[in-house]
Amino acid sequence: MTVDSNNLAGFYAQGHHYKEAKDLYLKLIAYYQSRLTPMATVISRLRFYLPENIDLDSTSLYLPLLAEYKRRQSDVSMVLYGISLLYQSNQEIEQAKDFAERAFTLDAVAYPAKMQYERLQQLANIAEGLGDNAQARRYRQMSFRHRMAHSLYPGDPQYNDVANPGGDRCG
Repeated sequence: MTVDSNNLAGFYAQGHHYKEAKDLYLKLIAYYQSRLTPMATVISRLRFYLPENIDLDSTSLYLPLLAEYKRRQSDVSMVLYGISLLYQSNQEIEQAKDFAERAFTLDAVAYPAKMQYERLQQLANIAEGLGDNAQARRYRQMSFRHRMAHSLYPGDPQYNDVANPGGDRCG
């Protein structure tokens, strides 16, 4: 249901049926939040009772639950990204910025090693639309830095600062 609904909402947005697309996106957000909240409660309880090095224990039941939670967070991020594109094409830049930042944050938290080129480029375009050229330049530099580090040194943590988006180095 959810992937088809997301595709249908994207189809509505491309066909300039913005009200239908927005309604469908908001229903998807409500659906995912109703699924994520109980999982987050269980995960927080497991983290409280289990040892800190639980990620090292590959036999734990916690790991498949955490993987499913991250997958669903990524799905929510995809829906938020679609909503932000909808608002951006509708010239509602402030709302587009809010949804794009939430999508980027969810993806960066769920999968810190995943490169976020499209999200960063969209945030840069939105910042330019708001007239904040300095912030747009920062987003483009982050995107370029991640792309270059990942393509030149794909698995090297010395050059690939994927754990913290933006990194602590210049250039």
